[in-house]
Amino acid sequence: MRPNDSLTGSAEQAFITLYQDFFRLYHSNEQVIIYGTGKNARQVFSYLQQSKLQVIGFCDSTAIDGQRQLSGLPVLSAQSATQQNCLILIASSWHFEIAEQLRQLGFNRFMNVSLLAVARFAPIPDIQAKIDWLCSVLDPASRSVLSEVCEAICSDQNYRFSLSNYPQYRHPDFSLSEQAVIVDAGACCGEIFRTFADQLPQKTFVCFEPDPKNAQHLRQHQHILAPDATVYVEEKGLWSNNCTLRFMAADVSGASFNCSISDEGNVEIQTCALDSYLTERQLTPDLIKMDIEGAEYEALEGARQMIQQSSPLLAICTYHYLDDLWLLAEWIARVDSGYRFSLGHHTSSWFETVLYAKVQRS
Repeated sequence: MRPNDSLTGSAEQAFITLYQDFFRLYHSNEQVIIYGTGKNARQVFSYLQQSKLQVIGFCDSTAIDGQRQLSGLPVLSAQSATQQNCLILIASSWHFEIAEQLRQLGFNRFMNVSLLAVARFAPIPDIQAKIDWLCSVLDPASRSVLSEVCEAICSDQNYRFSLSNYPQYRHPDFSLSEQAVIVDAGACCGEIFRTFADQLPQKTFVCFEPDPKNAQHLRQHQHILAPDATVYVEEKGLWSNNCTLRFMAADVSGASFNCSISDEGNVEIQTCALDSYLTERQLTPDLIKMDIEGAEYEALEGARQMIQQSSPLLAICTYHYLDDLWLLAEWIARVDSGYRFSLGHHTSSWFETVLYAKVQRS
């Protein structure tokens, strides 16, 4: 695609510029302080360990200098952090408020990396090509969703998304037979049954939910939630293979919807590859839905054979890692070039961007 043929608009170009700035920063030996001490800050710190940046400390609005450390580094007050003569990287869900606080302190040398530095891989040099490609495979409505995602990443204000005009996971181009098999990866408390409330009879739902409390809730209530459907509840995570991994369960995450595979996890869970699971049970999926807190890429790899052979409809969340925005679509396109893509967004905040994929043969 020639530069003058680019489908990217001003929001996409602003994101590309911001991303390129972050790419250059990532490969510099600049000293930085991370403003934040929560999950987001720990993710950012871990991500930056492979960069050339020198993280010299953390910052917290309630910190008292000299009283606390995180990952072996001091946690500074905002006043002290601004006196260190180095760049402050904001890594917090409160990034708008933090930015305003820093401005009020007369400090403007900061960058919000709350989304930029939560990614699978190091920042790439060819982001323009990635976004151009993504624009080229999306329909106009989906390109509008992409524009809003890019605008939200660049915004210095709390961005409110437009909602897609269809229910989450029920893209208007998706149609399911009466006896369809639906794989619900990240079943949580059974929200999928409300989504398909008018289509439950005769359908089969295979629900993967590794959190013990959520899985127990599903088992206890499945006959109420989906009385006329066949429901399998598997207390397992989906991954690229069958293995045991550490998992942050609801007891620690504080929310039934924010549980994830993590080295810091408080429990061990069993995972399985969708290919082997469905083959053993002689099930062929018609729809695979995934909202599994960042494990989507690995879980898709574990479903490669089924996707190649059966071409199921796919509804895959992209918002857990920044680069999932293009990586997941690229992976699907490599596995089967017949897939066509759409993007939907289903809350007014950052969460719930979904990649929809359907095979269209010429």
